[in-house]
Amino acid sequence: MNIENFIKPIESKSVEEHESILDDKISEIRLQYIDLLSSGKIPPLEQKVNTEVEIKKESPVDSFEFLLGKYTSILRDLMGYYVAHKKNEGAEWVPYMYDSVEAQFKNKIIEFHEKDKDHWIEKTMQLLGEERKKAESSKKEEIVQSSDLEDNSKYHGMAGLITFDVDGHYKYWFNGSQMLSPVEDSDTCMSIHLDPLFKKTLNSADTNIFSSNSLQKLAVKIVDDFPETKAILAHSWLMDTPIAERIGFKIYKRENYSEQGSFWSQFINSNGQIDKERVKKFLETGKAPYSVALGAMTTEDFLRKYLPPERRGKIILKEVNLDFDEKIKKEAEIIESIFIDLNKITEEEIEKRISKCEIYSKFLKTEQGSGLIELIKQLKEKGESAENIREKGLLKKYQESSREYIKGLMYTNKEVII
Repeated sequence: MNIENFIKPIESKSVEEHESILDDKISEIRLQYIDLLSSGKIPPLEQKVNTEVEIKKESPVDSFEFLLGKYTSILRDLMGYYVAHKKNEGAEWVPYMYDSVEAQFKNKIIEFHEKDKDHWIEKTMQLLGEERKKAESSKKEEIVQSSDLEDNSKYHGMAGLITFDVDGHYKYWFNGSQMLSPVEDSDTCMSIHLDPLFKKTLNSADTNIFSSNSLQKLAVKIVDDFPETKAILAHSWLMDTPIAERIGFKIYKRENYSEQGSFWSQFINSNGQIDKERVKKFLETGKAPYSVALGAMTTEDFLRKYLPPERRGKIILKEVNLDFDEKIKKEAEIIESIFIDLNKITEEEIEKRISKCEIYSKFLKTEQGSGLIELIKQLKEKGESAENIREKGLLKKYQESSREYIKGLMYTNKEVII
């Protein structure tokens, strides 16, 4: 193993090029890790499983395929480039092909490993580069927009150095751990994370979230734009450092590995370079400096700590009307059943099912909802499946407007003093 090959300083002409090279270096570190792990040269990570940092040894594993999926994102990255390449060329991408193509990539990497253990990582990285090149060379300007990003852009943004996403499914974050009281599963939460500083153009004072007043800016953003937020969450290796307590987070669970990037980001320094000593120690011992931890705090606690003095006083937040929440969930199931059965049911049945939905029926009478039933019937005539409708974004026009309409009904005002 030659560490020097992937920890030498990055020299690039742009932030985008730097980030691409850095991603490859992190991918290679992950591959180096499973190479050492599968050969028994280092022990498996110790799993930190709760707030008391109870140590639990993982069972030894001898499947290279298992390790490839658990500790790397290489298959997901390869498939991302492959799908982009095919779509950019105008080919119709059929979702059921995904597993088949992914299996081909996986088998190719396993073959590299079995037949040439000294060079399998190099060959795997070469394969990744080839697929990236295909995706980039076939890219068409008119296809680069992402309907998913457009749909969610209003709920994704920046506050100083903090990137945030607003969504529901609160319980999902805790996954069996004790949930943050008094937050309910149906409540909206905001997840935050810090992008590497090298990706930003900073003033001399803006070197961290504290000196840049990023937390204060986020507090104002919540009050002005997202008063329905019930909790602030962060899932990162930074939550296993003193910065979590300094911000005010309580730690609910720790995980010592991650298929996603949050675990591996600890091997990048503030200049966007690989931390040579930290990587070297990790690959020699199999022990990482930090775990991935979940930090959480209620919105009211966050505002009491960070809302600027001039904005304090009587604040109007919003909370979920639980009765409405149950009703909209049942109606959403009915609407979903229409698309699942779209090619089986009659136009009359479509209207009959929608008539059972009090909230959606009222939405259809608004200017934003006008024409939705007619569009659904047209999609039925064309033989579109629920999967195609979702993949092609054929109802994108109505998704955002219905979400805003429902959002306006499902929350009640809550007056608090900050």
